[in-house]
Amino acid sequence: MSSTVSRTAGTPRHTSTSTTVGRTAGTAKRTRPTARRAPVRAPVHGSTERRLARVGWLYASPALTVIAAVTLFPILFSVVLSFSEVHLSYGGFRIDGFTTGNYAALAQSSAWFASLAFTLGFTLVTVVLELALGTAAALVLERLGAARGWILAVLLLPWAMTTAPLYWMATASFKGAGEISASPPTVLPHHPTTANYADAFGGNSLGRYFFNSVLVSGVSTIVVLALAFFAGYALARLPMRGRGPIMVSLLMISVFPCIAVVTPLYLLERSAGMLNSYQGLIIPYVAFNLPFSIWILRNYLLRVERALEEAATVDGASPLRTVVSVILPLARPGLFTAGVFTFTATWAEFLMALTFNSEDAFRTVPVGMALFTSQYTVPYGTIFAGAMVATVPIAVLVLIFRRSVISGMTSGAVKG
Repeated sequence: MSSTVSRTAGTPRHTSTSTTVGRTAGTAKRTRPTARRAPVRAPVHGSTERRLARVGWLYASPALTVIAAVTLFPILFSVVLSFSEVHLSYGGFRIDGFTTGNYAALAQSSAWFASLAFTLGFTLVTVVLELALGTAAALVLERLGAARGWILAVLLLPWAMTTAPLYWMATASFKGAGEISASPPTVLPHHPTTANYADAFGGNSLGRYFFNSVLVSGVSTIVVLALAFFAGYALARLPMRGRGPIMVSLLMISVFPCIAVVTPLYLLERSAGMLNSYQGLIIPYVAFNLPFSIWILRNYLLRVERALEEAATVDGASPLRTVVSVILPLARPGLFTAGVFTFTATWAEFLMALTFNSEDAFRTVPVGMALFTSQYTVPYGTIFAGAMVATVPIAVLVLIFRRSVISGMTSGAVKG
């Protein structure tokens, strides 16, 4: 009797336990794959994604509009002009018809083919040498031990060849005309003088040219950084459609030669009455420097942790507040890098400044220095003094922001 009771009492307990465990295990096995697949079934283009995509286009539209208006339209206009018979006049220009005669004349020009061959050969040799010497120098710095100093000195000989003219320019700016042309040349000025600097600022309006360059380059850099930051953030962080084609287009524009669109830009600016003005240089400078700056800032912003944005959103910050208060302080190295490159490019730009501004009141330093020469003499001392003054802002920027520039240029090179 007792054994029957114990057997009967034990059986339900064993059966109940195994059944419960089996059901629990079966339920866990059935629900585990469902839990893994749940995020996949979530809508990819929900209301949040659509809202963020609209915000992204809102951030990127100003920069993309400027680029399209000032670069893409002149490029297309240049293509149209290449198939046209264009007649220029003081009141504008006139297109009489379309023809392929321009290309036929170009095909018969031996000078054009010679210049094309020289340009291609010079570019190819230069790129190969830069890559070879740069790679060799990087390997030397990375792998060699005690002997790397000597090998690096040999590899940096081309760099030394570029610094020698800088030293000559600096010392010659304090020499008189007779000492500059002396043979053999003197290493240091025997009778230092500041007459060249006085002549550059007094008789040749270098001060005015310097002010124009600072104004044009400074305003262009500020506008480029403002537009490129929001565009770079949108292309790096927000779910915008078409980001790939946009980035490819920006890369193509950034390497497009400006000389190919100078003529259509000149015609457009003359029609709009923007020649001989500051905005006539600032607008094209902004448009042609935006693509490269967007690339730099986008690559840098890809490194910023998304958890910071999510925390700001949880705290109730708006998308604009998140960008300005959280992302902007973290993007300072990238902004410094883009700013230094933009300022340097606009400061040294010559072709557009020469073409668009012919009045002395709006000339920049490169154009003004090119006009220092007279019909019978070349004031080398004055030119050297002006070149030294023009070099100072770039040297100061590089020395102050060199670490930020290096950090911004190497962003994205290493994960982590």
